[in-house]
Amino acid sequence: MNGAGRRIARARLRARAALAWEAARTALWPAPVVVAVFLVLALGDVLPGLGGSAHLAVLLALGGWLGWCVFRAWRRFRLPGTAEADRQIEKASGLAHRPLTTLSDRPVTGGGEGQALWKAHVARTFG
Repeated sequence: MNGAGRRIARARLRARAALAWEAARTALWPAPVVVAVFLVLALGDVLPGLGGSAHLAVLLALGGWLGWCVFRAWRRFRLPGTAEADRQIEKASGLAHRPLTTLSDRPVTGGGEGQALWKAHVARTFG
């Protein structure tokens, strides 16, 4: 792999990591809310003031709510693919005409004229 190929691979890896973080953060945002509700109840001495069965019921309800939030986040989360990373790089860099997409595209026609036209397109995109 040449230098440009390594730079593109690193940029794709960084873009995929950023997109994965964003997807995880979006999917998991309700879980910290459940933890915050628990902390408010615990630090406000609400839980110790409850009776034993009410205290247990609140803890089970909060645990169930937290479990549901994590399960829902697990079902929604999806790792981004190379195409999404390429699109993110192109948007963030302000690249016009989607040049990274050109790397994976192939010409429709297989004749000599089609190949020549394709080579001219790639050369114009990256030249």
